[in-house]
Amino acid sequence: MVGSFGYYTFYNKTKGNIILNFNADDNAITAGRLGVALSVMAGYPMMMNPCVSALDALVFPNAEPSPWGRRLVWLVFGIGGSFGLAMLIDDVSIVLGLTGAGALTVASFIIPGALYVATFGRSAGGKCKTLMLQLAWAVVIVGLILGSISVVVTIIDDIVNHDGSDSCDWPVNCDPQRCCPPGGVYGPPVNNTATECPD
Repeated sequence: MVGSFGYYTFYNKTKGNIILNFNADDNAITAGRLGVALSVMAGYPMMMNPCVSALDALVFPNAEPSPWGRRLVWLVFGIGGSFGLAMLIDDVSIVLGLTGAGALTVASFIIPGALYVATFGRSAGGKCKTLMLQLAWAVVIVGLILGSISVVVTIIDDIVNHDGSDSCDWPVNCDPQRCCPPGGVYGPPVNNTATECPD
């Protein structure tokens, strides 16, 4: 719902992080930024714990549970690697787009349907069960199609067609002296904000 209304507000001017579409001095948007920061700060440690366990089990499959020293090495590796990637990638919308198009499609459609087929596909059942298996296969196939299309569109739109230019969307979050066109008006009203350029 948030994504739909956000896109309805800004259409093709919607940025990967919709908070960037709003003025920086808006108190509500500042509260939203604070909420995102708190969410990341609270969620990051919770995600690192299973990541450390999974990495340790992958590299040392037959070893005893990871001692604190080895876990500390994995923590430094995980945090340092993710921080390094964050410093190299200047536009997080590409990462979020690929994550949403790929990983979330797999987690929401393909894996649940495939697990249902793997669990109940071999045992005998009536018409109801056959229908459920067909629906599970349909969910998997639809997920594969939509996920593939979404990944391709994201790659084409965000990576191939991304020219790196710093475009202005007056009056949204830009410098009026640089963004205002010679005619003095730039595009339709956005968010009930006047589009007349200042003197």
